[in-house]
Amino acid sequence: MQRLSGIGAAGGLLLTTPAAHAAAAGPAQAVVVACSETALVNAVDGANAAGGGDLILARFCTYTLTGAHSPGGSGGPAGLPNITTPISMTGLTTDM
Repeated sequence: MQRLSGIGAAGGLLLTTPAAHAAAAGPAQAVVVACSETALVNAVDGANAAGGGDLILARFCTYTLTGAHSPGGSGGPAGLPNITTPISMTGLTTDM
């Protein structure tokens, strides 16, 4: 089981640089991700399909990843789909 919590109030998990994201995908509309594994997986899949995106994680949410959503590498399956495009994830607050 893997867990992904909302990141810090002023920070986020940036999987690409903002300049690279803007150049690759143009201005993206931010997507607010509901507090569920399915919503997070669907948001990553949607951002990949759109060529990139900005995901805002739900406040005070811990995303518990219980299923395999990508084949993974030598460590086995991964809890999220493979990220193939520039995607940024930002958590507004945390529950810690």
